[in-house]
Amino acid sequence: MSPPDVLPGSLGSCIGVYVRKYLEGAKLAAGLKLKIEADFPKEPPMCFKEIKVTIYLEGVELDECRLAMMEFIKNCPVHNTLKASPAISINLG
Repeated sequence: MSPPDVLPGSLGSCIGVYVRKYLEGAKLAAGLKLKIEADFPKEPPMCFKEIKVTIYLEGVELDECRLAMMEFIKNCPVHNTLKASPAISINLG
């Protein structure tokens, strides 16, 4: 696995944890699958243009809890970090 493969995987796993937390808190049982798609160019600039995460839940009706679940999921720290475009410093010691 390359570092660019790990970043979308980290986002997907964090979102998956938050989906599970929401389902447990709401006392909902569901099968969970995530699909993560990411565009990583072959030419500069070498950065993701888009990362798509699709959540598939089996056995739960989402109509009543969709908005609340999405708001809860957005608390994922990986999602929040990527949205914030944090300053990154690289130093040679």
